[in-house]
Amino acid sequence: MSSPIDLPIVRLTASQFWKDDFPFSIFTIRHNSESYPHQYCRNFWKIIYVIAGHGAEVIDGVAYDLQPDTLFVIHPDDVTSFSIAPSDCIEICNIIFLPELIAFGTDLLDKPADFLQILQPDAKPAAQRELRERLYIQKADSSTAALIRAMLKEFNQAKTNYQAVLRLQLLELLCLIARQSDQKSHRGHGKAIADQAAQFIREHFRDDISGDALANRLGVSRQYLSRVFNRHYHCSLGEAMRNQRLGVARQLIIHDQSLTISEICYACGFNDLSFFYRLFKAAYGCHPGALRK
Repeated sequence: MSSPIDLPIVRLTASQFWKDDFPFSIFTIRHNSESYPHQYCRNFWKIIYVIAGHGAEVIDGVAYDLQPDTLFVIHPDDVTSFSIAPSDCIEICNIIFLPELIAFGTDLLDKPADFLQILQPDAKPAAQRELRERLYIQKADSSTAALIRAMLKEFNQAKTNYQAVLRLQLLELLCLIARQSDQKSHRGHGKAIADQAAQFIREHFRDDISGDALANRLGVSRQYLSRVFNRHYHCSLGEAMRNQRLGVARQLIIHDQSLTISEICYACGFNDLSFFYRLFKAAYGCHPGALRK
């Protein structure tokens, strides 16, 4: 079987899926390794919800892990295909639509702005892997999965005013996906801030810098910095600074016999020798000088 990126590209059109004034459809479909002889782009938007199976969704030549409860938001100009092992099969739910369907909710669906770029017809978002995974590939939680099942049922039963219900449900679904992407963005920002703080501590552990000063340097509040640092490194800023100083001091004690313990203590940012001795013994189970005997 050809690699997905070597397959010819076919453009799907909305007329293949709906013919009336309601630009929306939702349906389930199964695929195996022989189901996709082409790559596809389209003139409508699509949300893919994975019901069962494993494989990869290939978007613009990049493969993304596909497993149950994964959601993909697809722009019309995204070139897509599936990569599925010969022995495997996947079942997905396709939700296809035009943004005009939820035009009534434009003022409500106003953030996060970076997520909403994908709904702009003339501006496909940048396709870097990190951005796509953060904004447009999600793990559906139970409420999102239940909403998709409700949309499928509503569409298939086509009861009175079902189109109005589906408009509201689609808007809700996009709001839930946007909310999750926003949460992922905040987590990514928090990790970046925590990593910057850790790097600063590694480079400036000899300096006397407060948590407030470090937070100010990174452009965040002290409370936010403390929270994200503890979340990612499982210790406080003060503990990280102390551990860094003790670690460097231990290496100097072992490998640099030209320096006295006192000189190492002060060179590593400690300003009290007896305090240094107590911390060192608590961390390593012996006094500094024992490492040189």
